[in-house]
Amino acid sequence: MSWPNAGKQPIYETVEKTLIEATGALGGTYMRNPISADLFQNRTVTVHPLGGCGMAEDAAHGVVDQAGRVFSGMDGNAVHEGLYVMDGAVMPLSLGVNPC
Repeated sequence: MSWPNAGKQPIYETVEKTLIEATGALGGTYMRNPISADLFQNRTVTVHPLGGCGMAEDAAHGVVDQAGRVFSGMDGNAVHEGLYVMDGAVMPLSLGVNPC
């Protein structure tokens, strides 16, 4: 999918201003997400929380197979060609904690 200038939609500026105000009201220092920087050409990034796309042997029991391929139906093990989930969504829970 191509959505030129998706990261320049007005909603992102509104969200950023709100975060700056909220951070200031709490006495904090706002730090902009580096992915939002020009270096990434205003591309948007989506992520899944842990466990959102469970791994299973078939579609009746999960969303992806052991290789992260997304099942194409409600049952069986056929997959959408070229569609993968490659993040923490396939993990049922946290595998560790951030170091202190």
